[in-house]
Amino acid sequence: MTKLFGGPTWEGGLLLIAFIDITVGTIAVLTHVIIFAMPGLYNTVQEIFHEPGSYATPDDLIFTEWVIFLAVVGVICVIYLAMEVVLFITLREASSERSYALCHRWFYIRLFLLITSCAFTIYRLSVMDYSPYDALFEPVKFYRIIELIFVRSFMVELKRDAKGLSKQIIHDILHTSVNLVHSEIS
Repeated sequence: MTKLFGGPTWEGGLLLIAFIDITVGTIAVLTHVIIFAMPGLYNTVQEIFHEPGSYATPDDLIFTEWVIFLAVVGVICVIYLAMEVVLFITLREASSERSYALCHRWFYIRLFLLITSCAFTIYRLSVMDYSPYDALFEPVKFYRIIELIFVRSFMVELKRDAKGLSKQIIHDILHTSVNLVHSEIS
């Protein structure tokens, strides 16, 4: 199989993927914060999730919902950014150490996040109004698929190298043993 990135190793390509991931994650969080801070979008969300409560005035209701909404968005953004940082560090270490275990962990976490994101998109399309803001980050899902393919190819190469190294070690042991036996006979 030919390497998807040029050069003798994959490390540079995976490091690039890690930096693109953290950049896309940061841009996504900032964009979502800006979009959710827009009053028109908040009103749409308020109409979807509004449940009557025991508030003194309508102004109290709106302010309370606004604060809760911003707090939830803030917590989700912080969790998402923290996950992206952990994935960045994991992939960076996996590429520099050529670690199959770290690549494996990164691969399945990213795959889970991609499947969850796709499921949520399908839910939004079928149940909620799908706004143009929602479509803004859909192309990122295609990028995620491509990066999963790259990392999987790197994992295959790591396995192949490990098998080759094992064969080389066995060959060296046998060769040394034969030479030792041959020298004792002579």
